[in-house]
Amino acid sequence: EKSLYLKNYTDDQFSQIISFSHEEEKFFLSMYYDSINDLLFLGSNTNILELKDTKIIAEHSATLGKKDIVYSNNELIYLLKKNSDRIFWGDTAIELSSDKKKKLLYNFSQTSDETWVCTSNGVFELDLNNQKIGEHLLADKRITDIVVDHENNHWISSLDEGLFYMPNRKIKLLQIAESTNKPHKITSIVSDFNDNIFLGTSDGKIIQLDSDKKEVMKYSGLNESEIEYIFPFENKLLTSVGLFELGNETPQIAGYFGKNATKDAFGNILMANYNLAGLLPITFLGQPVLPYQLETKQTIDYINSSLQLYIFRNKRARAVHYSQFNESYYIGFSDALYRFGIDGSIEEIKTVKNQPIIATDFHESENGIIWVASSQQGLLSIKNNQVLQHFDTINGLSNNKCKKIYADDMGIWIITDSSLDLYDFNTKQLVNYGNNLGLNGLAINDFMVTSKQIWFATNKGVIYFDKSVLNQELKPFFELTVHQNTGEELTENTVLPFNKNTVLVEFNSVFYKSLGSYQFEYKLEPFHEHWQIQDAKQNQLNFVSLDPSNYLLRARLKTGSLISSEVNFPFVVNHPFWLQNWFLLLAFLVVFLMFILVYRWAVVRTQKKQDIKEMLAVSQLTALRSQMNPHFMFNVLNAIQGLIYSNQKNKANRYIGTFSTLMRKTLDFSAKKHIPIAEEIETIKLYVSLEKARFDDGEFDYEISLPDEDLSIYSIPSLIIQPFIENAIKHGLLHKAGQKKIVFTLQKKNSKYWQFIIEDNGIGRKASNQINEKTRPSHVSFASNAIKTRIDLINKLIHLPITIKIEDLYSNQNQPQGTKVILNIPIKPIQE
Repeated sequence: EKSLYLKNYTDDQFSQIISFSHEEEKFFLSMYYDSINDLLFLGSNTNILELKDTKIIAEHSATLGKKDIVYSNNELIYLLKKNSDRIFWGDTAIELSSDKKKKLLYNFSQTSDETWVCTSNGVFELDLNNQKIGEHLLADKRITDIVVDHENNHWISSLDEGLFYMPNRKIKLLQIAESTNKPHKITSIVSDFNDNIFLGTSDGKIIQLDSDKKEVMKYSGLNESEIEYIFPFENKLLTSVGLFELGNETPQIAGYFGKNATKDAFGNILMANYNLAGLLPITFLGQPVLPYQLETKQTIDYINSSLQLYIFRNKRARAVHYSQFNESYYIGFSDALYRFGIDGSIEEIKTVKNQPIIATDFHESENGIIWVASSQQGLLSIKNNQVLQHFDTINGLSNNKCKKIYADDMGIWIITDSSLDLYDFNTKQLVNYGNNLGLNGLAINDFMVTSKQIWFATNKGVIYFDKSVLNQELKPFFELTVHQNTGEELTENTVLPFNKNTVLVEFNSVFYKSLGSYQFEYKLEPFHEHWQIQDAKQNQLNFVSLDPSNYLLRARLKTGSLISSEVNFPFVVNHPFWLQNWFLLLAFLVVFLMFILVYRWAVVRTQKKQDIKEMLAVSQLTALRSQMNPHFMFNVLNAIQGLIYSNQKNKANRYIGTFSTLMRKTLDFSAKKHIPIAEEIETIKLYVSLEKARFDDGEFDYEISLPDEDLSIYSIPSLIIQPFIENAIKHGLLHKAGQKKIVFTLQKKNSKYWQFIIEDNGIGRKASNQINEKTRPSHVSFASNAIKTRIDLINKLIHLPITIKIEDLYSNQNQPQGTKVILNIPIKPIQE
């Protein structure tokens, strides 16, 4: 009470700023901080101190008492709580009101541009510019505080009656009460050409207001029936409860004059009644003035025998209109819309889809277009008895149930069951204003539009406001949160693993003006092309098992024609690592490297194969040399010469033929890699027969054993067997005394190999080598090396290798008895 302290958050210490001594009869009671000017005001029981930066810069004298302070518009204002009806501007005291009822002053409440004083008799606005009391709201209510939210809604708290909600200060409520202070329910409203305003009530009263909204007089019907309409003309008022003269409180003619009325061009009143629609004379005496084509037999007495009514149709009617442009009567019945021409023609007007129109109100434009409000199909425009335009909720109307319409320079105003709409003549668009006004949930019975204002007749009284209020459009506040299915909140651009791809979206909004009448719209790109609609009651979305992609969630809130700012939330669902770019790049590099290695290996292998083939070709030529070595040819020629000298010409000719055939085949085979086995056997036979001629008759013999198969369908490498035959003769048999023999056997070893066996009864390899070392110490067998090299090269090109096995044969006494060569060659059909 005696001191003010300042806490320093950096060191969490308190320091004393100012204090009173205990001897002084002063103590602090209140404090106010002005954040705009960085000023602190301290109210004591005697005065007010003004501080800046913890220093006292001014001391303001004040009336003794407990104070509530506010500093606004560079003015210091205070009140003495619960003390009086006065507010103090410095030394000036201002009375809140002139009534004698005692008020308790509670406190000040400040908004961004308003200052209010809350009292036991409502809340008063302070006119700071003129230092006077301004608007007084909620009289007789004990108001404790007032705040303004981001929508400019005013929330006013009270001690006894809870919380009051005021959506827009510029929207005014005019309540007219009887002596019981119970406000009238207003059911209809209209103005005349003298700027008088007429209000119809639910209990049969018509209240006349002047241009200042002051009550001029009150008209009363003979009963308390609801005033369904008021139609002013000349100096009269035609209502649903009777006909009144202006200035006369009681009806000139009492009775029920229907639900709606207007004038025609012939001196009649066109009236819609609960069971008919017809014409009354505008004088309310005698018969109506009928166009010449209408039948007078349809005229009946109405209310009394001195007033006649012409009936168009005996069916409940609600709305009527006379078109001077079309010279026709338009009547909205409970089942259809009819046009009655003055020429006697009758036509029902239907929608484009051939549906009946239940009309509730009419307005005609200068170009002859008739606008029709309907209770089911929204708003329609008609010309030449055809529907030109049809507006409903699909193309922007707030509700298909239209109650009333009104026209001015801006367009067609429509009161629907849920909003105030405008069809704008300039933009050709519908605009919904209900949510902007915060009037959702309020039943509007009738309305009128003046050049500057819009008036609503409601059960709570008359609500009116300037048209400029409609331009103060406030976008709804809206935000969203995004979670994983685990509950973890996500931030923008979050990258989700491919196996955690379920997302929960929560929409968050409080839009008081719409009273919950709004919806969410969203698009998840690239998944959605168009906006999806989500009711406000369902404020959650689940996106389950999203495919890997870059997503953009776009969301907004829509209420009527108001659309919030769009909220965007980008996020990513990752591909599996084996489909991610880095892995694909790595895989590409590995494949590329493997391709290079395989390519290099293939090039090397191809080169090796080529080298082997070239070496094989060389070895084949070498094999050819071994077949045609000079020693063999010399021996053959000597043999031929000997036969010629011995005069064995026939034998010499046969020998020459055999030799030439062998040479021809040898040369032919030298150009081929493989030849049929049968051809190879034939060549062997030719060769052995020529070699036999070198020996004495009966000294050399040979035996060829072949399998019982067609050897012409199998192939072997060319010129591969003969070198082994040659070696057997040359090294095994040539140095042997006595009978010489060579046995050649061909057989299948198994399903994969041919087995060629060359067996001689010669001297054996050991003895042959000893002879060669004595005669030719440095000699190396040319044919043996050639065939070995060739077989090695062939084996490098085939899967199953050619194998050679050489065995030395011995007698029982372990004496050399010859040599056995076993040659295994893979079976290869010629078609391969």
